[in-house]
This record gives sequence, C-alpha cells and structure tokens, in this order.
Amino acid sequence: MKRVISMHLDGRIFQIEEDGYDALAGILSRHPNINVEKQFADKFEQKLVGNKTVITYFDVIEISYNLGFTITDARRVKKLYRQPKGKILAGVCSGLGEYFDIDPVIFRIVFVISFVMAAVGFWVYIVIWIITPKYEELL
Repeated sequence: MKRVISMHLDGRIFQIEEDGYDALAGILSRHPNINVEKQFADKFEQKLVGNKTVITYFDVIEISYNLGFTITDARRVKKLYRQPKGKILAGVCSGLGEYFDIDPVIFRIVFVISFVMAAVGFWVYIVIWIITPKYEELL
C-alpha cells in the first residue's frame, strides 16, 4: 500500500502517490515556472478519468517525458523492478543492472558462475524473480 498526498497545483487539488509527489517536486524545484505547474495540472486532469482518483508515479514520469523533462529532473526514487527491456529470461539481471547502474551482463555472469559452482545462483535468481515486481511499461 502506498501513501497518498493531497497537493495543490495551479489552483487545483490532486491526490498523488508519495513517490510521484517526490518526482514532481524535483521537477518543479528545478523549473519554478507557473506555466510548468499549469501544464502538469492539465495533464493530471486528463489522467483522472472514470473511477481513477489518484495520480501514480508512472503517470508523473509519463507526463514528464511528454513535456520534455528527464528522469534526472524528477530525482527518481530508486526501486528494484524486473526490467522487460533488454531481458533474457525474466528481466531480473536487467532490473538489477538498472538499479545499481551496472551493465546487466555482469549480473548474468555472476548468476551463471554461482549456478555452476554451487547451484545457489539458480535459487537466488528464482527468489528475486518471485519477489521483485515487473516494471510497468510507460505508454
């Protein structure tokens, strides 16, 4: 369960997940412009259709990219996900590589060596695969 924060943006109130709020705060602190607030508020209103009442972290990142901001602008909250982009089996090594900013090939080599040496690598990989959520692709 994630914490939800209420925030005012361009005179409108939004419910936003805590990690999405942190990302948005990073962007707004680097680009303190009323126009940027208005653009985000307009895009947030477009996201809140049907029964959806909360802006998610992924909504913030998607809108940020659409408005031309980078992930470094958003001071990304680091979370470990299985990364489908560049995956070979389940995306565990790709996710670890992205999380630690290391080439995923290094993690693949470590898992293969540990599997060959003691078969521990196989079980560690399976456990990480089970407990790590899959990254939701941005539309």
